[in-house]
Amino acid sequence: MLEIKEKTGFKTKSPFLFICEDDMPFYVRVIDEKGLRFNLPAGNYDVKVGEFEQCEPVDYPLIKIDEPYNFTPFPKALQLVYRPTPAKCQIDTDNGIVYADPMFKKFPKYTWKWVYGHELGHFPYQGKGIKSEKDCDIFSANLLLMEGFNPSQIRSAIDLVLSNRLSSLCRKYNVLDNLVIIESWTK
Repeated sequence: MLEIKEKTGFKTKSPFLFICEDDMPFYVRVIDEKGLRFNLPAGNYDVKVGEFEQCEPVDYPLIKIDEPYNFTPFPKALQLVYRPTPAKCQIDTDNGIVYADPMFKKFPKYTWKWVYGHELGHFPYQGKGIKSEKDCDIFSANLLLMEGFNPSQIRSAIDLVLSNRLSSLCRKYNVLDNLVIIESWTK
């Protein structure tokens, strides 16, 4: 068992990496001959395949986002209520409640974190329809990058959560295009 207390960087030259958290796949990558640097956020992990050593965390640049508009102050605490909902997840910013479909209990942690971050984004970004949704998506991606998640996990979360309806595809590509830029970035 690997216990991580805070965002931590690692490097590997193993050809394959398979790390689980709570018996769920958490980080799975096929690695080329150049190797890979990656982060793990705080948590307890079970390394199934691969060897790696600690190094400086990968400091991914954050995705550019507009200044907050129609800002509602963040509550001291949010209540999480699992119940079936057609929107999969939604937030009541007036009462500080996040309603989430119970299906999220079956998804990897990074998926739920991305959804939760998106819903938090509705405090600073609300009232502008699809623009607000896109800004909330970027807000969430930036939260996950700061916490120690990797762009590939954000990409996977978006694929699992957002549908392939036209409006959702526009949101997906808004974040995915930015993740491509981040992944090609080198320090």
